[in-house]
Amino acid sequence: MEILFSITLISIPVGRRNTAAITVHIRSIFITLDAGMTKEVISRRVFFSRTETSGCCKYDTSCFWANHFNQPAGHGEKSLMKSGSNLEAVLKSGHFAITGELGPPRGTDVQVVKKKAAFLKGMVDAVNITDNQTAVVRMSSWATSILVVQEGLEPNFQMVCRDRNRLAMQADILGAYAHGIKNMLCLSGDHQSFGDHPNTKGVFDIDSIQLISMVKTMRDEGRFLGGDEIDGPPKMFIGAAANPFGEPFEWRVHRLAKKVAAGADFIQTQCIYNMDRFRQWIKMAEDMGLTDKVYIMAGVTPFKSLPMAKYMKNKVPGMDVPDHLIKRLKGVEKKKRAAEGIKIACEQIQEFKEMKGVAGVHLMAIEWEHKVPQIVEQAGLLPRPNIKSDAGGDTSEESEEEED
Repeated sequence: MEILFSITLISIPVGRRNTAAITVHIRSIFITLDAGMTKEVISRRVFFSRTETSGCCKYDTSCFWANHFNQPAGHGEKSLMKSGSNLEAVLKSGHFAITGELGPPRGTDVQVVKKKAAFLKGMVDAVNITDNQTAVVRMSSWATSILVVQEGLEPNFQMVCRDRNRLAMQADILGAYAHGIKNMLCLSGDHQSFGDHPNTKGVFDIDSIQLISMVKTMRDEGRFLGGDEIDGPPKMFIGAAANPFGEPFEWRVHRLAKKVAAGADFIQTQCIYNMDRFRQWIKMAEDMGLTDKVYIMAGVTPFKSLPMAKYMKNKVPGMDVPDHLIKRLKGVEKKKRAAEGIKIACEQIQEFKEMKGVAGVHLMAIEWEHKVPQIVEQAGLLPRPNIKSDAGGDTSEESEEEED
């Protein structure tokens, strides 16, 4: 592997910039080396911010380094509302949160979206709207998110780096926020060679960590990546994904740390089946102080069948399905295996509720949205909290009198 680096070294007068601006400069020299990277010439452009904001870290350099390089600090990044979204309010209030997932249709039939949304309404605190998942063309994530808002659900708008350059990304973020979308999940995206247009050129103008940083800069500094001011910044609650089981396992938590440093407010993990190994991962995140800075939501995907479980174990990269779960499904009658898969998922959710460092679950009932009400009720996650929130402010639960 041959990697060529072009890195600009800069001097930053701390007294004239806030922590957000300093973090952008520091992050600009972080290089993420992913598996499979070939010869690259990597350079980072530094944009200086003139924004000044108040806050306890403004001139406290010791607090800045503690916050961004995983040392103990007197406060975390969870303290103030950043978007005013329902998901953020639920997490901030200390409730065990749950998010769902809705895949857009492969066409223009909005009834498909409305039907799926009906199963999720009142069951989840927000719903992920996927962005051409598995690199297959579908209705756009932001358009589907608008339909979901109209159905009374809060969307978690997904954006992948595969399909857009930074101009299109920033434009879509502004448009999404203007339509009332307040949550966003920043992803790399499945490689186009696995989808229905395998000859598509992948964009990857910026990677997922840089996308997180860009959204944070837009929100907190009110500036585009190019440095110009935004007339009405998008106050997004910024999410990212994490795979606890990728190899090398010991380095997965460090990739998580990079996303937290870049500005992620919440993390949704890939599907979890190996609970023992996940405990190791969450313990490492806790030891690094990451669980004090970001809300981690564990991914749960119920097995529909034994073939699905075997496929997840043998064919899906980065997935860890223990043999005892395969054996458990084999020991059940074929017609009862779906119910057993739901039972396993509910048992996992109960474990996650008791696990330190886990703030909620991300329920991925793949094309099985009609089973979400059963799973959520069986897992004891109803009723969902009803919380009033405002960006930059505090949260409070509504009383029964206010609801009436």
